Amino acid sequence: MSTALQVSWKEGGLRLLAQEPTDDEIRRHAAVLAAWVNDPHNTSMLANTQALTPDEVVAQYAEMRAEGARVFFLYVDGELVGDADLRNVTPPVAEFAIMVGPRGTQARGLGTRFTTMVHALAFGELALTTVYLSIVPRNEAARRCYLKVGYVEDGSPEARRYTDEETDVAMSLSREAFLRKHGESVKGMRVGRR
Repeated sequence: MSTALQVSWKEGGLRLLAQEPTDDEIRRHAAVLAAWVNDPHNTSMLANTQALTPDEVVAQYAEMRAEGARVFFLYVDGELVGDADLRNVTPPVAEFAIMVGPRGTQARGLGTRFTTMVHALAFGELALTTVYLSIVPRNEAARRCYLKVGYVEDGSPEARRYTDEETDVAMSLSREAFLRKHGESVKGMRVGRR
């Protein structure tokens, strides 16, 4: 994938990498990704409650990329720990989603760091101006993560169109707000093509 994006960041003693995977990398990691999606705790925090097989994971990534999504695998010190994506990309806006999969790596600030990294790409390389997301109300950990990154709750019709259920919480983040909050951090990241 010649136009694949990646961003790396040495932060908090960790080597963090978010990069768009090759088809082979998706196939190679499909079983572990399916296990994370199907984990009961993770499922309860996600809007999608359908169990997936490894083949369905591969098909889902292929479908998302065919629709223009930018999908990223997330690595800590070379080990896969999750995925994130910018979906419904209609410049200058998109929708964001992330999953830190292994239970032992959750609630350690990785979601916040990786969200910041992917948004450095969104607002830099992809030149987006606003990114939206929605969360289920019970996902307080995600809400805290997104607030740290700079998201605000957003009840506008534009933001609400990214929700699945009436009770979902819609949030948005502008490029200006992100750079005000994370401009110095972005300077410490290596952003570019894979």
